[in-house]
Amino acid sequence: MIQHTLREASRVKLLLVEDSGVNQKIASRMLKKLGYACDLANNGREAVEAVASTRYDLVFMDCQMPEMDGFEATRTIRERETGKPRLPIVAMTALTTQGDEQRCLEAGMDDYLCKPISLDALRQVLERFLRAEHEGQGTHETPGAPENTAAQICDLTRLREITGGDPDIEREIIEAYLKDAQACLADLGTAARRGDAEQLERLAHTLKGSSASIGAEPVRALAESLEKAGRENTMEPALEQSIRLKAAFRKLKAFLLSALQ
Repeated sequence: MIQHTLREASRVKLLLVEDSGVNQKIASRMLKKLGYACDLANNGREAVEAVASTRYDLVFMDCQMPEMDGFEATRTIRERETGKPRLPIVAMTALTTQGDEQRCLEAGMDDYLCKPISLDALRQVLERFLRAEHEGQGTHETPGAPENTAAQICDLTRLREITGGDPDIEREIIEAYLKDAQACLADLGTAARRGDAEQLERLAHTLKGSSASIGAEPVRALAESLEKAGRENTMEPALEQSIRLKAAFRKLKAFLLSALQ
């Protein structure tokens, strides 16, 4: 259990830095479930500005964002905090390639959580860093790997854990996901047709993260494949993969709309 009373939790200042609206809703809902509110920043630049104007106890930092990514934002924050107490920064990342943990630490982050983030892993991080901040008893541990998601259209178990079974919150998150995903898919198809590898990688990464957060494994896996194609600039199969991704999303959309009824 987290070693803070509700009154203490209300005085804790958290900053969530995340460009995905879906992931913002999910992470903030998980924090609320644990008794904590948070401020939001949509990219690294907003995060740097927020940290400059507000004293936070802990920052959750997405790594890949437009304008300024989490690595650059963290380096900037570290450069500016000379002589000040160190602000704990925990990466929230869907990066899975070898060396990603080291890259986070080299940028100045204190730990990282792999997306999709479990409630238990988030609880452990809050307990560890807030206790370290307020009691001086913190220890550094690397959180475990994310839970595997069943290979089906969508496993709503995780989403219902986050929402506490509240159908209104569940509807809100699903509707936000569908809206963002449809816009992302349209732009992703355009990037694939134009051979824009950088844009393809960015869009696929965003879709991969939000799909993982709601348990949509087939869509997540196809988005990850497209992200890799963009990163490696292997664009020849990307258009075909984007068509497969859209077909998987149509099945997912039908499933989710049915779940809302």
